[in-house]
Amino acid sequence: MPLTVTVANRQKLESRSVNQPIIRQMQGMEFKNKLRSLKLGGSDMVLGVNWLSQFGTKIFDFSQGHNNFMSKGKRVTLCNGNFDIRFELINGPQLESLLVQQPYGLVGQLYIILEDKDEVTETLEELKPM
Repeated sequence: MPLTVTVANRQKLESRSVNQPIIRQMQGMEFKNKLRSLKLGGSDMVLGVNWLSQFGTKIFDFSQGHNNFMSKGKRVTLCNGNFDIRFELINGPQLESLLVQQPYGLVGQLYIILEDKDEVTETLEELKPM
């Protein structure tokens, strides 16, 4: 099944091939994933967040720079690098300029979170440590 990815310059790249699973290490932990091939410029590998779907519910704590999920029955915490995390409201041309300078980041749509606020709050309450 083809996968179309829109990159920073708004060009659409299509991946039609899925490679055999590879084992890679991230912060001392091993993860096994199938990778898709894309013709890239300027990057050796782009790791999207779709690989996290295999772990069920995830918690992203942007203030602490952590991502928590369960893997093989154990809680895993991945921490961000020494990146300066900041949130700003920007328009399309500003985003394009930012992605040229810093080709990674997260684009959030807060209106979706606000519409589902009660459901999100309930889920967070269920996931609080005992």
